Amino acid sequence: MAEAHRPLHGHSGCQPLMRACIGQGLRADLERLDAEPVSRLLAALRAEGVPEETLAKAVEALTTA
Repeated sequence: MAEAHRPLHGHSGCQPLMRACIGQGLRADLERLDAEPVSRLLAALRAEGVPEETLAKAVEALTTA
């Protein structure tokens, strides 16, 4: 039972861990795409408040198309 309350990989809970994983995946995808316009687009969408999960899905669609 005590293990259920331990930080996951240095994060304080599931949401911070998910954000870190999504961010890590986005960074890896962007490196693979090597496209500056995509990077600028993602930055603009983040500034408009688009959720990271939505951005991750969009990048995934680009990489599997």
